[in-house]
Amino acid sequence: MNMLIDSGETSSYIIPDRLPKDMANQLQQFLNNDGQVDGWYLKRADLTIRSARKTEKIKCATRQVKLRINEWVGNHEFIFANLVEEEKTYPKIDEVDK
Repeated sequence: MNMLIDSGETSSYIIPDRLPKDMANQLQQFLNNDGQVDGWYLKRADLTIRSARKTEKIKCATRQVKLRINEWVGNHEFIFANLVEEEKTYPKIDEVDK
């Protein structure tokens, strides 16, 4: 499968809600302890994830994925997690001090 990967500084996340619906549903069933998803080779993990805005404990799934980038081949761990960030709020232009 060809894909664009933007890995974080310390972790690489795949947000299940942004996967195709059938894949997101399979992942949610896995997180609800309803068995393994065929061919996914997932592991359950309860992680505490720290972001710039908050720290949150969430149920996740992890998986090692073999990647090929040009001549380089290696394994990388992805974390499947619905990260909830507070909505960004910016001041309206007339609220900014001049």
